[in-house]
Amino acid sequence: MRKSLLLGSAAILGAASMQALPTAPLSLPKQTITQISPDGRYVVSEENGAMSILDLQTDQHYIYGPESDTDQHFYTSGNGKAWSNNGIMVGNTMIQGTPDYWQNGEWHTLPYTAGRSTYLTGINADGTVICGIGRVLASDKLDTRVDVVPMIWTLGEDGKWSQPQILPYPEKDFTGRSNQYVYAHVISDDGKTIFGHTHDYSGNFNFPVLYEQNEKGEWSYRMVAEELINPNHYEFDDPGEFTGSQPDPTAYMNDEQFEDYQDALAAYYASGYQPEYYPDEYDYMTDEKYAQYLQDCANYDSKAIEFNARLEKFLLVFDKLYDEQPIFSMNIAYMDGKGTMAAMRQDRIVYDDPTNPESTYQSFRNPYIFDLTTGESASSLIEGVDRFTPTAMTSDGTLLAYGGNLSSEAYIKLRDKEWQPLYDYIMSKASEGTKSWMEENIVHTFVYVDTDAGVQESYENLPMLGCTFASDDLSVFASSVETFWDFQDENYSYGYVIPVEGINAVKTVAAAGNLNVRTLPGAVVALSGKADVEVYDMQGRRVFAAKGAEGNVSTGLANGMYTVKVTDGTDACVIKALF
Repeated sequence: MRKSLLLGSAAILGAASMQALPTAPLSLPKQTITQISPDGRYVVSEENGAMSILDLQTDQHYIYGPESDTDQHFYTSGNGKAWSNNGIMVGNTMIQGTPDYWQNGEWHTLPYTAGRSTYLTGINADGTVICGIGRVLASDKLDTRVDVVPMIWTLGEDGKWSQPQILPYPEKDFTGRSNQYVYAHVISDDGKTIFGHTHDYSGNFNFPVLYEQNEKGEWSYRMVAEELINPNHYEFDDPGEFTGSQPDPTAYMNDEQFEDYQDALAAYYASGYQPEYYPDEYDYMTDEKYAQYLQDCANYDSKAIEFNARLEKFLLVFDKLYDEQPIFSMNIAYMDGKGTMAAMRQDRIVYDDPTNPESTYQSFRNPYIFDLTTGESASSLIEGVDRFTPTAMTSDGTLLAYGGNLSSEAYIKLRDKEWQPLYDYIMSKASEGTKSWMEENIVHTFVYVDTDAGVQESYENLPMLGCTFASDDLSVFASSVETFWDFQDENYSYGYVIPVEGINAVKTVAAAGNLNVRTLPGAVVALSGKADVEVYDMQGRRVFAAKGAEGNVSTGLANGMYTVKVTDGTDACVIKALF
């Protein structure tokens, strides 16, 4: 189910060298971008089960999707951190859910139990640990009523993936009833910390949960920001489960009576539902059976009344929590590479008259940030912006979001800094050519007509980047936005890829083979395999060397410009890097 499309004459397959990432922005009509790889090489677009993966180094475009209405293929990327640093993307290729990952132009499937709907959500930096979720099967023999549970897969030294391991998880929610689902979304770079959330019995409350692996390889979990959950410590009396069903009058008839009743019912239907033809079930029972039926109905009614009283008592307490504890959105969860900070989206409703639920109200949404080290947490707000949603978090904790006017404005929050418009941030870093492109393609003046509300609004010089993602070093941004400025535009949406010179643009040169190298924040050199690393300063002096290094190599060097040389005996890579 793959098609490969080349988007330019510069595309080279199986070439002896790799191109650098583009230095000029790209406009991609009809693309809804959902991912960018940490090194900025791959950009993913998705819509209605179809997916495209654009390799910005080779201009190769991989296109996947169902080929007919009956085709069961449905392609999605993981909704956590879906890309590793070495070019692996986790996702899903089938409607029923299969644990799939993409690498080097091909899809692969992890081990899983047949019949289990399974979805991958995140992968760690070196591509050796993957997290996801799966439905509970009877064959699991779990004493639980949770329907979906968190899972991980690990890559063995033999190059084979393990069978899925179900992580320990909180079975009960804050009321003492079973959670519906427990999710795992995103993994730290070292693969030892996973951030996710629970989904309570009612389906209305999602709370953050952290899974951690100790030195013995054992996993445990803890709820994050527990002070937010049932903050007034209400006690809930479990109403239990209502069992039984209302008595069926036909069960009190013998075969002859039942046949007569069916004939009378058919005559009633044939009459066009005339009331005088309606058969009374009681006329087709003996007096003894009728008395039994009435007693069974009374017993059922009594049982239902008792249960409803218990349930009403439970709900009176439960309903208080809508105003007292935060409501976090489902499937919106991010974490930095070290597992020290995470974010979700908070949804809020503020009534003009808090004592009257029928009064008018305003809805708000904003990121909510969790410090996983100190336990502190708080809403993260932008003055004058009522609704904005986090879209991604880089390894160093930079957070991206979109919202504002027509949900088309993008924002960036560097770690420990305040929010700022992403447009302003890019314009402060970009080349003059990129700035001119931004002004021409991103900024719009138009009149928007809301036909449903019967209103129109004018916008002047509105920067519209939309839903935005970024490479880990912020050298490449990718976004998509609907064409609110021109509904006559047949493209209906645009994807943008915006390289930003002057930040730490990745420039990679590699010989044939699988050897790749890139720089990461903190003077780290990331390798795709075992190799020798040498780093030289701008005076040509060797300031760092490591033999047979693997994975992420920390050089410990101070900020500055360096030349990084990596060799594995056959191939060589050279980067001019800004640490």
